[in-house]
Amino acid sequence: MKHKVDSFIFFLAKTALFFTFLSLFFLGQHTYYGETLFYFWGNIIIILLYTAVLYLASRIYNGFNFGHANIQEIIVAWVLCLIIVNTFAYFICSLINSLRENESALLPVGGILYIFAAQVGVMIPMTILLNAMHYSQNPALSTIIIYGDTQNLQLYCNMISKQRRKFKVVKTISQKEQTGVILDAIQSASCIFLRRRGNQAGRLDRVLLLKR
Repeated sequence: MKHKVDSFIFFLAKTALFFTFLSLFFLGQHTYYGETLFYFWGNIIIILLYTAVLYLASRIYNGFNFGHANIQEIIVAWVLCLIIVNTFAYFICSLINSLRENESALLPVGGILYIFAAQVGVMIPMTILLNAMHYSQNPALSTIIIYGDTQNLQLYCNMISKQRRKFKVVKTISQKEQTGVILDAIQSASCIFLRRRGNQAGRLDRVLLLKR
């Protein structure tokens, strides 16, 4: 039950981040481009288009890829998303504005830059918070390494060192150990790293990750 509650809170937090971007754009649009510039339906169309493009960009660039990408990659992904969606929104707003009489084709660029800066300023701490929330719900898996030689063991250790928040090595076991010892260790672990030998000539050995 607690895990479901935590997952729901995490979902709400992710949704809040998404709608924060929308709110900042909407408020910024009114602040910098005039409250009645696009009138009611014009504002509705812009917000709907902005929402659709922001959603698609976040899916393409994996803006919510917590647990799979590191925090730097997620932040960069969101920056790219915001650059794309705000550039799109700027030209849409300019197009609508150009339909009015005696108006220049392009709106002042300062407004969209302030909106982008505000969004990035909110996005970075919220992304860090969401990343921390993800790992608080999904602690590192207790992991054992079953190795054939010391070189093989070093390979696994190097792999796991890059994913410290996902895997916690609790034991290392040689493949030469008795079967009973290996089975007992497997029973107490959530994750097992082991090597599978190629069964055909010239086939490379495989590193397998098994989760219980």
